[in-house]
Amino acid sequence: MLQASNNSIIRLIKIFLFPLFIILFSQCSNNQKDTSRESTIFQVDMEHFSNDTITDTKSKYHFTGFQYLTKKEKHSGIYSLLLDSTAEFALTTELKLKRNDYNLSFWEKGNTKVIAVVQDLENKNFYLASKAVIKKDSTGWQKVLLSFNIPNSVSGQKFRIYVWNQQKAKVYIDDFELKKITPLDFSDIDTILYFYINNKNYKKIQDFRKQALKKGILITTDNSWIKAIMFVADKYVKVKMRLKGDWTDHLQGEKWSFRIKIKSKNSFRRLKTFSIQNPATRSFIDEWLIHKIFIDEGILSTRYGFVPVVINDTNKGLYAYEEHFLKQLVESQKRREGPILKFEDFAYWYQVLMYKNEKTDKYYPIYGASVIVPFKQNKTIKDSLLYTEFNIAKNLLFQHKYFLAKPSEIFDIDKLAKYFAMVNVQRLYHSSLWINQRFYYNPITSKLEPIAYDCYTEDRPFDNVHRPIFGNFNIKNPRYFPPSGKIKYYLFTDTAFVNRYIKYLKIFSQKSYWDKIFKKYNKQLKYFEKLLQREYPYYKFSRQFFYDNAALVNNALPGYIQKVKNGLYKNFNLKYNINLKTKTPDSITAASLVKVYTQGKSDYQTRLRILNYNPVKIKIIGYYSDGIKEFLTNESITAFDKNTPGTKDIFISADKKIDSIEISVEGLRGNFSVPVLPWSEPVAWSPRQELEKNNLFPDEKFYTVKNNEVIFSGPQTINKIILIPAGYKVIFNAGTKIDFVNGGGFLSYSPVYIDGTEQKPVIIKSSDSSARGFTVLQGGEVIFNYAIFDGLNTFSYKGWQLTGAVTLYETNVKITNSKFINNHCEDDLNTVRCYVVVKNTTFENTFSDGFDSDFSNGKVDNCYFKNLGNDAIDFSTSKIDISNCTIINASDKGVSGGEASRLTLHNCTIDGANIGIASKDLSVVEADNCTVKNTTYALTAFRKKPEYGEAKIIVNNLKASDYVQLSLIEKKSVLIMDNLTIEGKYKNIAKKFY
Repeated sequence: MLQASNNSIIRLIKIFLFPLFIILFSQCSNNQKDTSRESTIFQVDMEHFSNDTITDTKSKYHFTGFQYLTKKEKHSGIYSLLLDSTAEFALTTELKLKRNDYNLSFWEKGNTKVIAVVQDLENKNFYLASKAVIKKDSTGWQKVLLSFNIPNSVSGQKFRIYVWNQQKAKVYIDDFELKKITPLDFSDIDTILYFYINNKNYKKIQDFRKQALKKGILITTDNSWIKAIMFVADKYVKVKMRLKGDWTDHLQGEKWSFRIKIKSKNSFRRLKTFSIQNPATRSFIDEWLIHKIFIDEGILSTRYGFVPVVINDTNKGLYAYEEHFLKQLVESQKRREGPILKFEDFAYWYQVLMYKNEKTDKYYPIYGASVIVPFKQNKTIKDSLLYTEFNIAKNLLFQHKYFLAKPSEIFDIDKLAKYFAMVNVQRLYHSSLWINQRFYYNPITSKLEPIAYDCYTEDRPFDNVHRPIFGNFNIKNPRYFPPSGKIKYYLFTDTAFVNRYIKYLKIFSQKSYWDKIFKKYNKQLKYFEKLLQREYPYYKFSRQFFYDNAALVNNALPGYIQKVKNGLYKNFNLKYNINLKTKTPDSITAASLVKVYTQGKSDYQTRLRILNYNPVKIKIIGYYSDGIKEFLTNESITAFDKNTPGTKDIFISADKKIDSIEISVEGLRGNFSVPVLPWSEPVAWSPRQELEKNNLFPDEKFYTVKNNEVIFSGPQTINKIILIPAGYKVIFNAGTKIDFVNGGGFLSYSPVYIDGTEQKPVIIKSSDSSARGFTVLQGGEVIFNYAIFDGLNTFSYKGWQLTGAVTLYETNVKITNSKFINNHCEDDLNTVRCYVVVKNTTFENTFSDGFDSDFSNGKVDNCYFKNLGNDAIDFSTSKIDISNCTIINASDKGVSGGEASRLTLHNCTIDGANIGIASKDLSVVEADNCTVKNTTYALTAFRKKPEYGEAKIIVNNLKASDYVQLSLIEKKSVLIMDNLTIEGKYKNIAKKFY
């Protein structure tokens, strides 16, 4: 079958293998009415012994340790084993074990360094040692559990099992048991993931795993991916898979962690790329709950859940799935697509591996050398808008990395403080390590937002930080503190961050806050706990852990707040510095400490900037372009010194892409290849920072400031961008006329009130069509009455680009009796993450869309749209009621709902459009008593984005005329017209329009 064509393989898999998976999955499962999945292999209570050995209750197996029997302590019966400095190993036995899951446990008292061991005696390559305390009693005894799996490769072989007293300290051992775990049954679960991996690719995965286990760490490359087929529900899809996880806990036993990419127009729970991993690697339900809380609080976080997994014919049990860092993450949480960034971490993990294997004390500036990279790099480079945004984003993250600007100038400071307060309250410090940090560049605010990820909740409150409140620190010698650690302490140099951090500590540390959380998620928590207990019978979700952590913070808050008032951070200063031990690195480290940026390129010349973070000199030997090597003149670059890398620009007379350079390193043999990054070295600059620096407030030439009110009045011409900071109230008096020319514009972070009248409207225009928009970002409230926006262009400043003549973001909006006319931009009005009421308002003669709303709720009533260059009304991920509106001559769609929108239309007329009403991507559009005429298609419903599903249109009392085709409905989408359901029959409708 493997030699057949791809189509034949898929056909055969669909016909034969998918039913086979169902059968195998069912047959290897037992009835869920049986509450126990354990059957005892041996049970040793220390009460049975003969011939100087201890036996189990059935006298089938014999165990060493007879000489250590004692009556001084016992968990059950009258005997236990007493191990001390003379007794390192005990309870050793040998037996054959077949492929299955097992639980090995014992009770101990007195020493937390006793572990259980399972060792293969034939091939010597299977060894498991683990200690997990799962239960304690009031007398000081605690139960230790080792759960393990015997794979096919060693099934049926002989194993040695024993207890190891690692520290040779005094300890009592009792009730030693081995139990076989019957296969899991998840047949009652709606969704199960089945994977088919052919023999060749499965062996490739096995080989990668063996290499990782040998090294002690998993390092992946492009070659790590294999092809597979994934079955979910009634679909099968092509996927690519690879092992994932840095540490080998992701590869232990038979339950390995994977990264999965879904190809073509398919998705799993609206995810295109995701990971699956053992729930134990991410603290079970704790991780799921924290992700839910972050999302509820408006902090970006990966979507997370649980799903059973079958690989080939093997039931792998319950996995945790987690979203990867793609645009679907930010769009699902009501953000516009923008770059997601991280610090490159290869050198870090290699150095960790070097420490582990070689016990070396070498230290190199891997934090300084870590490049800021985007996820989906190829797509980012090819998309001109994303590439521009990435270059801004990397500059912001560069400033954060080296403490070059205030955090409030780099981040959405409210979201950052909220994220870090929750990190503090629930001890999620693993998430905040520099190698785990992920950031989203918000293209509307031109700032970074944190993405909560890898939120490992510590099982003891003081594991990472020995104080309840992280900010309550006192660093006596900050210059000796590692730069990678300072990145968190540096936040406290900004008063804006500290104030909000305290605000959210107060909220998140309240018992009432967690009462609401547990009430909201009570049913799901109970369900997941029972689901996990099928596989992990000793697992129990602890609400008390969350309450205890919050209480610690709450109790410490008054003292901390007082210390801040007394000047805790008054003289706090962290300078970037590093103490470098100058030793010649190994070849892999040396290459990773050289970074090459494409600093500039023309038709005749490429300029490369080379940074050397090595403690020794390097030489440039040549470069590669399309696999062809060209030699240079052995230019030398100095070593890293005093926090500064050796730097040199080289100029290559070539208009072709330079793939890599070849270097030699002083003290090392051979030459090394270093890839060339297709972007320039980051700098301490962003367009928003420059704009705010160059447009200082106040500028009372154009307005007056009184009692925190900024007042505009009278006719005037403005040739600059007016910028209003947060904390004010902006008022445009009736009759105000402003003509923005020569690239002038308006940008406010404060509430804005346009208070016109019918006789004296407020006119905002641009006589030369150059105005950079009228924009309010996170202003809180906008009220426009009798406002006219005429001839404006959109906001644009050195790569910071918006789409609306008027753009309103994270603001409550009320617009009445207003006009948007003759504007030269993508949208007349663009509202994002707003509550919107627009009434008695005209949109006319617009270059593209009339009213475009993303991630918003609200109402549109009695509005008039005429002569639109694209859509009249276009809403994405929004819930809007549209009533009594008239649309005339929309070049594309009259009304469009996309990305899971819910639109209702009442008494609306659409006269002239390519599409009258469109519903896309899980949207539901309901139209009642509406008129649609002079269209190519009166109604359409289809799927445009693969991560979304089909769409629906519900119409009643529709008056449709003068159309080419009444409806165009895609397969699985649906039109319900006057209670008659019309199933879709067309394929790939989106290709007709996009």
